[in-house]
Amino acid sequence: LKAHSRTPRAPSACGLIPSACSQSRMHGPPCNGLPLLFAASVCLSSLAAAGATDCAPPSSAEVVVANRTYTVTPISTIPDGQTASTGCEPSVPGHDGKILLSCSQGALTVVSTTCVERGCPAGAGATVSLGGQSSMLPSVAGDFSPGDSYSVDCSELNSQFAGQAVVTCRAGSFTGDTSGCGLPCPAGTAVAVTAHGLSGTVASAETVASGSSASMPCSSVSDKLGGTLQLLCSNQQLQPQAAGCGLLCLNASTTS
Repeated sequence: LKAHSRTPRAPSACGLIPSACSQSRMHGPPCNGLPLLFAASVCLSSLAAAGATDCAPPSSAEVVVANRTYTVTPISTIPDGQTASTGCEPSVPGHDGKILLSCSQGALTVVSTTCVERGCPAGAGATVSLGGQSSMLPSVAGDFSPGDSYSVDCSELNSQFAGQAVVTCRAGSFTGDTSGCGLPCPAGTAVAVTAHGLSGTVASAETVASGSSASMPCSSVSDKLGGTLQLLCSNQQLQPQAAGCGLLCLNASTTS
């Protein structure tokens, strides 16, 4: 048997035609020869004359800043083969700097970016909501860099709450985190306690503020226990702390 070799086929002319010039746009012959390439050349010339390969709004590209992805749109048409810069805002809120965009055959890409997160200037205030009540916090005395924070008593935001709220500077404005705020545990709130294998249910004799604790004798759980039981309140939930409870040493009766 003789081995037969095949001459590699030349790549189809279709692979050389930009997607902007479709078969329907060119009205040319099938994709099998130079006539199509000529038609494509005419097509590209007409597209360029009409600005069809430029990048005009709402053309967009993705830009990544601080591990977050945003969509940027040019403020005006960018001619094919050219670059233009636009401000980071409004595409990247709360950031100063520029984004350099490039246009190639109607495709918009990001070349580089100098977007930097904005700090919070002296005099800036913050509105924080807690328990359905919004409070305007006093203006800060100095400049805050992104990520800087300060604490506020939750009672300043809503008198029913206790604990600490954290206000942080992000992208030019302050945001409040009230996860450290909690409602009190009313008097009579019950909780199950287990210590040294002995169990019982106790109830607070008074209202306990969130983040605070009340104490009671461990004998409230069992008369076989001594010491002091702590009841910590966390947003209307009592959490027993029985580390201070111990078994009583009962005197054993002896007979002679």
